[in-house]
Amino acid sequence: MTCNKGTRGYNLLKLRLIRGLVLWPGFPYVFQFITLAIFVTLSIIGWGHFVPEYVNDKLYAKTNIVNLVIWGLWWPMMVWVAVLFGRFII
Repeated sequence: MTCNKGTRGYNLLKLRLIRGLVLWPGFPYVFQFITLAIFVTLSIIGWGHFVPEYVNDKLYAKTNIVNLVIWGLWWPMMVWVAVLFGRFII
């Protein structure tokens, strides 16, 4: 993959470690399996947990580990990974 003379950028596949990881046959499947395992685990943990009586709904949502991980960490992380490692033109 070459860049036009006027564009800026860096080809990450020039790095041996990244090229080896991307060319590995199990590359996408291992990460997909890990992600699936995390979501299934979070679903099992959060299944059937309702807001206790006399507890503020918003306070409980901020202290529930499943809500915290998915909405507070996972989604923002997906946005940053897309921005940092996705394709974009400067």
